[in-house]
Amino acid sequence: MEGVSQQVGEVREQLAGAMDVVLDDLRQKWRELSGGPSVTEGLKRFVAAVDWSERWIQGLLAFHCLLLIFVVAFRRLPGVHAAVFFGIMPVVYFAERINALAATHWRSFSSQNYFDSQGIFTSALLSAPLLFIMLLILFHYLFATSALLIRMKRKELEYKAREAARQARGERRAAQPEVLLIRRAKEPSNGLWCFPGGSLELGESLVDCAVRETLEETGLQLRNAAQEGELFSDTLAFPSPVSSSDAMMRDPDGRLLFHYAIVNYAAVPETPVPADDVDGAQWWPVAQLRGLKDLVLHCDRVAERAVRQYSVTH
Repeated sequence: MEGVSQQVGEVREQLAGAMDVVLDDLRQKWRELSGGPSVTEGLKRFVAAVDWSERWIQGLLAFHCLLLIFVVAFRRLPGVHAAVFFGIMPVVYFAERINALAATHWRSFSSQNYFDSQGIFTSALLSAPLLFIMLLILFHYLFATSALLIRMKRKELEYKAREAARQARGERRAAQPEVLLIRRAKEPSNGLWCFPGGSLELGESLVDCAVRETLEETGLQLRNAAQEGELFSDTLAFPSPVSSSDAMMRDPDGRLLFHYAIVNYAAVPETPVPADDVDGAQWWPVAQLRGLKDLVLHCDRVAERAVRQYSVTH
């Protein structure tokens, strides 16, 4: 076993030596193809060749740092980013001409000529930082757009969920019709649940009276939204043509017990707000009126008649 282990070790050393030879050969070929030193060596030579104490170089670096801070500080203002982006663009585009101009007049501001024909110095200290800032702005726009799309999609899903819930409530309301009742706080019918209503004023129609009394006692605005015949609906859940009928009941002696004017009108399905002379106001399922205590006499029968008369399905 020791002989086998020794042979394996020798083979491993030979392979490692061969790999080192291959890597050295590859490094040499890369230097020959690139025509110069490696990237690290080139960067070191560049840093050593530049006199970083020159004021204009320090000013240029300070400008890049301040511009970067400005872009980060005003990242929530797209207009500022757009102005910076389109202000940087011509500088980068005309970098070659700027390099040629600086090569001609370098003696007026620099101690040595950094501006060769290849433009390495100009690209490194002028174009590269500006391109980095432009790339940062583009990434920020991309991130902001993605976040906006996510918010819009979330709002769309929330809207669809609300619409589905509203449709479900409408279907439940259509399946179980509701009636608006108020609890009287004064006589007559003090403490009893009944329909909103009151006395008919001189020159007022039944429909106008129903609209006025409902608004005064519950804060709900009745309105007939449909103006065209083909849009009319015969259910109370949607705008319907205005019509009215009478519901009267007499005692065995023929005396009038009550007289209701039933108005088929499109009501806003909102939470009612009781007025000062009303102790409570809410929507009640018609099917539950039979078991409701403190209900005005025959109010449940009038509601059931209205459901049958105006084709409101259970």
